[in-house]
Amino acid sequence: MNTDTVEAKRESDKTVRVGTAGRISTFAVHVTEWKRAFLERSFPDRRFHFLPKDPSGRDLERIWKRRILAVGPCELFVWGAALPPALAEIATAQNIPVWFVEDGFLRSARPSASHTPPLSLTLDNRTPYCRRPSDLEVLLSTHDFEADAALIDAPERASRFFWKRH
Repeated sequence: MNTDTVEAKRESDKTVRVGTAGRISTFAVHVTEWKRAFLERSFPDRRFHFLPKDPSGRDLERIWKRRILAVGPCELFVWGAALPPALAEIATAQNIPVWFVEDGFLRSARPSASHTPPLSLTLDNRTPYCRRPSDLEVLLSTHDFEADAALIDAPERASRFFWKRH
């Protein structure tokens, strides 16, 4: 199963707001150990459940599916592009939102091997950037910017605000 199926199935409801103490229950896969604390700091509104870095299909079916279903409404974070097929099937069947997470355009000061947290992250519910049309690419190609006067005026207002203070 590919992630296109997951995307089409969850278009109807992407909002997840139930969890422990009002936090979003988020199951994250392919997240290396040293990035976990960084993700938790970056998303304080989420209660993370970290799956093993490379879970087998059997473990996903026997262990993690039950845990995911027991939590109730939740979401999935996938670090990188590889959504495990068994996890994609669970997400599709349960209409669970899937978010692809990667280092953003502003990357770490040193390579990943140095365990330096990224300076930015990308979060996309279609695909990791540079692979297929992402949320940003779809927005840029479909939004009617000419009809959005407030958006067109925003850079001018921001510039005036900045120069008044400096």
